[in-house]
Amino acid sequence: MRTLSVIVVLLVTSACTTTPVANNELDDAVLPGTVDARQLAADAAKQLQAYYPAASTRFALRQRADAGFPGTLAEALRAAGYELREIPPASSAGTGAADARQGMPADAAPADIPVRYLLGTVDQNGAYYLTLDAGHHRISRAYVLHQDTLRPTGAWLHGELP
Repeated sequence: MRTLSVIVVLLVTSACTTTPVANNELDDAVLPGTVDARQLAADAAKQLQAYYPAASTRFALRQRADAGFPGTLAEALRAAGYELREIPPASSAGTGAADARQGMPADAAPADIPVRYLLGTVDQNGAYYLTLDAGHHRISRAYVLHQDTLRPTGAWLHGELP
């Protein structure tokens, strides 16, 4: 019960904050090697469809999507019908110019909707959370690990970013 209370407090506060989340560089270390992240990524892509129509939305993922959770998320977004532009962090670090409101590098197209994620663990007992920022929307959901499967512990939480 204590773990559930911690998860609820964490998700409620994360959905209400206004600072954009950063891509989690340690996402592969967060998830145990036996966990298949495809279910988590498909769940996130499905929830994004509530805010952005597939086939007419282009996202910009600010992380190399060649492996780990970023690659799985990119696959799920494309499978859902989204156009996806991958912007490696190195391409924005050298320019120094970014749109502060959107957090996009100078080389991003104006129509791109920035997507950032934070995948983390709440405790050592298999409680995880995923927070996605997409444009002005922030969505978060908690998961628990049960028999090498991540299962949602509740509904998605939604917040609006300025």
